[in-house]
Amino acid sequence: MIGNEKKEFGDYQTPLYFTEEICNYLKNKLKLSPNKIIEPTCGVGNFLKSCSSIYSESQLFGIEINNDYLELIDKNILNLTLYNEDIFNFDFSKIGLNDEDYFLLIGNPPWVTNSELSKFDSDNLPEKTNFKGHSGINSLMGDSNFDISEYIILQLVDQFKNFNCSLVFLCKNIVARNIFKELVRTQICVANFKTLNIDANKVFNVSTSACLLIIQFDKNNNKNLMSCDVFDFKSPANLLYKFGYKNNKFYSNLSNSHKIEGNCSFEWRQGVKHDCSKIMELTKEKDNYKNKNKDIFRIEDDLVYYLLKSSDLKIPIINESNKYVIITQKRVREETDYIKESAPKTWEYLVSNEEFFNKRKSVIYKGAPRFSIFGIGEYSFSKYKVAVSGFYKKPLFSLVYNEKPIMLDDTCYFLSFDTFEEAYITMLILNTDLVQDFLKDIAFLDSKRPYTKKILKRIDIQKCLSILSFDELLETEEYLNLPNNINISDFEYYKDKYN
Repeated sequence: MIGNEKKEFGDYQTPLYFTEEICNYLKNKLKLSPNKIIEPTCGVGNFLKSCSSIYSESQLFGIEINNDYLELIDKNILNLTLYNEDIFNFDFSKIGLNDEDYFLLIGNPPWVTNSELSKFDSDNLPEKTNFKGHSGINSLMGDSNFDISEYIILQLVDQFKNFNCSLVFLCKNIVARNIFKELVRTQICVANFKTLNIDANKVFNVSTSACLLIIQFDKNNNKNLMSCDVFDFKSPANLLYKFGYKNNKFYSNLSNSHKIEGNCSFEWRQGVKHDCSKIMELTKEKDNYKNKNKDIFRIEDDLVYYLLKSSDLKIPIINESNKYVIITQKRVREETDYIKESAPKTWEYLVSNEEFFNKRKSVIYKGAPRFSIFGIGEYSFSKYKVAVSGFYKKPLFSLVYNEKPIMLDDTCYFLSFDTFEEAYITMLILNTDLVQDFLKDIAFLDSKRPYTKKILKRIDIQKCLSILSFDELLETEEYLNLPNNINISDFEYYKDKYN
């Protein structure tokens, strides 16, 4: 299976040498002795083949939706039963769920998200459901997006949590963390929960952080889950670090102290979302604008603003851009018919390209005014902003300002200010070692988007002010190669106002 067909199933077959290493680890290091072994998405059956040689007396069960793969499975494997079925609807009672059995569920579920599968109009999807209970706009704006492997593993946890059982799956690190959080949220007790980092680039030729996830249930010895031990598969005896909860807060590294944990004094916002970059995002050629379709045209400047994306936030102070964006509203759901009178050329341009707006798939645009955008409000039009990319591993907080407000896209997060001094001091505070070290401990740097509103809002500015000295801000200013803009009186005023 190649190309889009392979992508449709999120398909990364595990090499036989690696399935053998994993099975040897389970028997010799974890001392697992299962009598029933299940591979829920078995593919070409490499895990089943390795299990058959290491656990020769165990019953083996393979489930696979793709019959072409089942045809490739070694027919000499003993005690093997195969099911050409969809894991999302499989009836596990066929296997025999007895209290005296010890189950091993093992494999490598699809490494793809539900939204990625939707791009291919794939049928290989679970029934659409907000299975983590996200509410309101968070569900609509993407918090409900999830990895298919995450859904499958959580489905198996729910099915087997009351049996003596081990779940052993290859998955992305973010999937393992999300599963950990979900088990804590739903108060599912376990006997053991740990991960072993693997080299996904070597094994699968995929540039992502991945692990072997191990979840164990023991009917007589389950306990509340609060932390996860992280090891490396090549040296499984050496603990690297722990992640988990402390005082109801989640940390990517539990070993460090967290002096500035709290609630941010300011409201973090996400940049504008329009899902129509071909029409809404522009560059300029003399007095004309050019869109991503390479159409050249002239419209009024009234609704056109500088635009910054994550990749533009590379320096500490920014006051211009070579990118532009059309801003059609000042608040969410505002009617857009006013553009027809106030900026007729812009209106004509939007109407002539309405087909591109109509192709937007997100439900947030359903029933909204024509040419609607999201992530817009009074805060968007503040002259001074302190912004950060959600994507980069080392966050640089940039002071963004211009006489006409600069807009940021939805890959960025920002704070709004009325004065340069307050924005500048906040930018320095956020770039200090104190804050940077704290962010390393609460964000997962191998995530696609390490920094989100949930992460940033945990920076307690008041606690920062009780720890940081004026000299430390001067040092940060020097580190950022900035001229000396801060003075002690502005800093004292800032402290009095926010402390």
